Order: sequence, then structure tokens, then C-alpha cells
Amino acid sequence: MGYYQSFTTSALTTNDNNATFIAYLKTTTYTTSGTMSSNEKWFTTPITLTGNVSVASGVTLTINSGVTVNLNGYNLTSAGGAIIIQSGATINPDIRLQTGSTINGLYSSISAAFSATSGGQSVHIRETHNFADHFTVPAGKILKTESNTQMNFASGKYLY
Repeated sequence: MGYYQSFTTSALTTNDNNATFIAYLKTTTYTTSGTMSSNEKWFTTPITLTGNVSVASGVTLTINSGVTVNLNGYNLTSAGGAIIIQSGATINPDIRLQTGSTINGLYSSISAAFSATSGGQSVHIRETHNFADHFTVPAGKILKTESNTQMNFASGKYLY
């Protein structure tokens, strides 16, 4: 499976002994809004969405370790494609809709993730989430917290 990345490089240069070559990536293009129609591997950081992103059927998005993805109020969802997040990648906020270990989408809010759930899917949250009001997990839906997740509620507010 290949990955499409477009980039340009500066001219190759050598050091004094003509043994070391240095090339620099100048620009890299990622799908940050709309439909991702070919495989992409996100390897530079940070990446900030500028609109909702949908990974088309048959397409794979891989987010490399060390990469930070800022959802910026948007969602990154699968329309039949694969979303792979390598260990060490950071998603802000990290709210995942999953079926088992398969990631069906990354959402900017827990409510948006619950709105998108269907049979067999659960909402997984990681990191710290602050709640100004009560939060109710919809009937029949599953909320999972991953290791080291913190859910902070304003005084007198609760999770139902």
C-alpha cells in the first residue's frame, strides 16, 4: 500500500569530505478539510484541521508517533477507510468513536461522538476533559476512559 505525500526539497548539499548529503522538506500537503481520497501518512507536526475530514472507503490515514493533531472544533471520520494512530501521537481533544479496536472517528466533543454512534460502537476518551455542567451518557451508549484520563466537573456537577 502506498502513501501519497507531495513535497519539495532544496538542492542536495554535501559537507567538505563529499560524504554526507542533506535534503530538507520544505512543504508537505495533508487533507485538513473535505474527503481524503488517497492514502496519507501524517508525519510532521502540528496538523490543524480547517474543516471536517472524511477518510474515503479503501483509503488509509496513518498518524505517526510524535505527531500532534488539533481537531480545531472539527471531526475526522471514516467513511469506510482506516484511521490508524500510532502510539505516541497526540490528538487534541482525544475523543474516539470505536468498534472494538477499530477507530471510526475522532471528534471535537463527547456529545458529537455520541451523536454519531451506532450498534457496537463506544466512545473512548483520553487525557483531561473539563465539564462545566452535568453530563449524561445516553441510554444504551458506552463511554470508556483510557488509562490516566481525568474528567473534571464544576462544583456540584456530575456524570450520569
